[in-house]
Amino acid sequence: MLSTSKILGIINMCLIYVAIFIFITIFVIIYKCRRDLHNVSFLLTFNTCLSGLLTCLTLCLMVNSNLFNGFLIFNLQFGCIWGLFYDIFECSIYHSYYLQSLYRLCRVVFYKKRSLQSFRLYAILIIIFYFYQHIF
Repeated sequence: MLSTSKILGIINMCLIYVAIFIFITIFVIIYKCRRDLHNVSFLLTFNTCLSGLLTCLTLCLMVNSNLFNGFLIFNLQFGCIWGLFYDIFECSIYHSYYLQSLYRLCRVVFYKKRSLQSFRLYAILIIIFYFYQHIF
């Protein structure tokens, strides 16, 4: 009979695989609309999906290693490093939400200032947020 932790781990893995499938489907849809890739909405959606996909892949690795051989229990350094990656990728999801809300604010409130809605500005902000996470 399976223990409760094994059952919850299997359920967790199934949900992670569903999330990975959804993120890859969104990437395919964005690729199919590639003629509109210089749209800020697509850029921000791609950023959020990339952050979510990296978080899911990190979780997949951690849950797989713990589910099948208890590797996280015996190798603490492995768990700490992948836990750090999980925190970084989870923070990148929140940063992507922040960028989406900033873009919506600029579209509604500051609709006359086109420079606040430019593709280049948000591409630079995404790069800055990724470097900011790795420094701090």
